[in-house]
Amino acid sequence: MSNADESRNKIRGDGHRSADPYLMSLPLSMTNPLSSPHLQSLERLPFWLSRWLGYRPSTPPKLSHYEIYLWSFIGSFCGLVLIQAVFKYSLYFVTRGVPPIIASYGAGAVLIYGAIEAPLAQPYALIGGQFLGALIGICITKLFHLLPTEEVFQKLLWICGSLACSSSIVVMQITGTMHPPGGATALLAAISPEARQLGWYYLPVILLSSTLALAVALIVNNIRRQYPLYWFRPRQLEKANEIDVNTERSSTESRSEKREGRVRHGV
Repeated sequence: MSNADESRNKIRGDGHRSADPYLMSLPLSMTNPLSSPHLQSLERLPFWLSRWLGYRPSTPPKLSHYEIYLWSFIGSFCGLVLIQAVFKYSLYFVTRGVPPIIASYGAGAVLIYGAIEAPLAQPYALIGGQFLGALIGICITKLFHLLPTEEVFQKLLWICGSLACSSSIVVMQITGTMHPPGGATALLAAISPEARQLGWYYLPVILLSSTLALAVALIVNNIRRQYPLYWFRPRQLEKANEIDVNTERSSTESRSEKREGRVRHGV
């Protein structure tokens, strides 16, 4: 095992790797410790409460693929049903013209119920990425609405949507809240008539949808699994990424030196 692998395993804790096929395909630097300092701070709470916030006093047992599939299905089904039930059957939201669900939450369900250990699925990414995507999407759409006529706006809508999505990606990168569905949320704010007519009310709809999705994730994902692994971006992850970059740089330099040596000796 290389020094980089050993360092990353130390960062993760015990080197345990989830049975989740998606996570098995990720580099170790993309996974996170099961006992992060963020979760250890929850130790002061009663266990009946801290458990549902992701805290575990010891490493959870490894689940089979089939059990992971089952809980991923249950979580995503319950999460999507809850969001649609709230917006579809509440007279308050119906009279405001709120759609039953913003389509990007279908993609979000894949992450927060299916790939729950991924950094992109943690609460700070879910809430922050979706909100920033909505905010950027609305702001850019409002700017395009300043065009002289609605006809001109409609003709340039494809540019508006592309700009909204691209800008949201950069903002999520800067803030460390990368959440792919957030890009779709920004795009929908521009190109979806239902989302556009909500205007600034799109923001509370997104916040409530994210909160409902997170609430289900905290319950279902903690029955047999552990979620979240951290509530805010941990320094350990940044350190692991630095290790990967430095290791790759060292390997590249080493290969270059070997090639130069062979050329020098006429090999």
